[in-house]
Amino acid sequence: MKGVYQRTYRNSYHAKGYPTVEEVFALCTSTPSPIGSDCIIKETNHMNGYAVMHRVINRHRTIIPLHRYIYNQLCGEMPKELHSDHLCRNRACINPEHIEPVAPAENILRGVGITAQLARRTHCSEGHELTTKNSYCRPGRNQRCCRACRSTNHSITNKLYRIRSVA
Repeated sequence: MKGVYQRTYRNSYHAKGYPTVEEVFALCTSTPSPIGSDCIIKETNHMNGYAVMHRVINRHRTIIPLHRYIYNQLCGEMPKELHSDHLCRNRACINPEHIEPVAPAENILRGVGITAQLARRTHCSEGHELTTKNSYCRPGRNQRCCRACRSTNHSITNKLYRIRSVA
């Protein structure tokens, strides 16, 4: 197995250094994304849905996100502290026009995860509007709750506590 790896390693672009942008695009196919944009997708080597390339540096294999590499080559260096937000919502897309460098918090809030869903909520589960006056943020936690529902829950809890302590 070791000989097979060495043969493929010597013949690959990993031994020569980073590939050019043209070599990367030659490995990719242009397929339409689910929302009909012009995504460029690399069909193989995915890690959590993101296209990656492998590079060997001092006998250590390094995984490089391909969308970040392409963006750095074509649009300039992206700061390390910024995340790359895929505007097309397709993780495998490496089209630099679909990538925007943003702060990590903004990237999370733009997404479709539970954190973004809760941040976009305008009303609580009982139908009360979540405004700055009507919502309460617990100290030390980034969690908002409705003041009306909170006071109702506290009064019910206090009544139950009093009934249990008397009995």
